[in-house]
Amino acid sequence: MGDLLRASLANGSKFSEPYKATKLWLEAVAIFRRGVPLGKHRKQWKSYENCFIAQEAITWYQSQLQVAFDPAITRKQTWTLLQKFYKA
Repeated sequence: MGDLLRASLANGSKFSEPYKATKLWLEAVAIFRRGVPLGKHRKQWKSYENCFIAQEAITWYQSQLQVAFDPAITRKQTWTLLQKFYKA
């Protein structure tokens, strides 16, 4: 069980019914998809529209997770969760 899930369940998460891990996962994905700030970024000599860089995504997402789930969520936990999103 991941640190984010464990921390949320220990703090009396709003997800107390069956499939709470799935509901927690879906809520975390929804928060990211509906609000990650997109912008124009450059890499070497190329410009990319409507995208985000990892550093900005981690900082923004950590603040969102701290409000929605647990104020003790760390940057490392946020980074790990975003890696899981990428692999899923």
